[in-house]
Amino acid sequence: MALAKFLSVPWGKELGEILNFDIPGTYSSDDILGLTVQRSIILRSWEDSVFLHLKVLLALCRDRDPVTAFRLQVDLAQNIFREFSSDLRFLAIHAQNTMSIRNQQMQLISSDPEQENAHLELATRLLNRAFTICINDRAPLAISRKWGAYYIMGLLFKLYLRLDCVHLTNNVLRAMKVVELPDISLFPKSHIVIFRYYLGIVAFLNQSYKNASSELETAFSLCHKHYNRNLELILSYWIPTRILVYHQLPSPKFLFKYPYLKDIYVPLCHAIKKGNLGAFGQCLKKNESLLAKTKTYLTLEGTRELCLRNLFRKTWIILDKSTRLPTSVFQTALKVAGSDFDLLHVEAILANMVSKGYVRGYISRDRMTVVLSAKDPFPKRTTII
Repeated sequence: MALAKFLSVPWGKELGEILNFDIPGTYSSDDILGLTVQRSIILRSWEDSVFLHLKVLLALCRDRDPVTAFRLQVDLAQNIFREFSSDLRFLAIHAQNTMSIRNQQMQLISSDPEQENAHLELATRLLNRAFTICINDRAPLAISRKWGAYYIMGLLFKLYLRLDCVHLTNNVLRAMKVVELPDISLFPKSHIVIFRYYLGIVAFLNQSYKNASSELETAFSLCHKHYNRNLELILSYWIPTRILVYHQLPSPKFLFKYPYLKDIYVPLCHAIKKGNLGAFGQCLKKNESLLAKTKTYLTLEGTRELCLRNLFRKTWIILDKSTRLPTSVFQTALKVAGSDFDLLHVEAILANMVSKGYVRGYISRDRMTVVLSAKDPFPKRTTII
């Protein structure tokens, strides 16, 4: 009776919940049968869906066979799409999203990389179908599937990133531009957050850091402040972006709420502020595997120039803020910091720092001297947020 009741409820939240598989792993097959009976219906057109749902639960909890469960879940999702082809558009939004996310979760269970990729690709095709259904719906907005578009896009982006096919996100964005969707501010915040988050990651991976920062900032500001794990995921990309582009370092007080990020960025930011190249390199090396997993390692490697700027400024202060310093002085500073370079390499580093605005002045190669500006030769580049 439950399903029959929830078929009349807008948005389909309750319908999505009774067609999930979040049940304890200790359930027996008899328990599952009883649970499914409780979730039964009076509409004959839904018999296939309920039967498939039961088979999914049995495959997971009785047979411990996630591969079979995934295939059955795909059939169930396709059946759900067919049932929502006519008069239940508005209800379909959450139900379709729920079925899609279940497929996505199930394919992660496989330990075989090739099988996992095959499942990922199948889940992606299913999500693509759901996305097409959403954006091409011509029903009035009050009952339109278009309200599920941004949520489905976020899930699609997530799978594309898992498959390492970032370029495929362009197809989704192009399709979105040619259809008329309601203003994004009218969508549920959770839909906006997931869409902005993955859009920010895509921009980050395409090295469009300013766009990435803007999208991630929006996602962070809209995310519920009690969802620390979600905030931490957003910050794992937003923080390196802010450091690289705007030279803004997060304070230890800000990072205290996020233990995973605190362990990485407190020592890293301390090393940058102190100009300690050795500690900077050690911090990157220590967290290399974690940073490589999020593809932020190379971005943080690019912040080494901030650390160099602070090292050179300390050298200038120690030498009484002289406006003319031998190139060898900076070579010695680098050597003390753990980086032994010849003079030619040191000149190249200094020239790069000058061209990027970290140092004001010029290099006199004839005299092997660095001539610094009399006024603020090392512009302040870092701020604490």
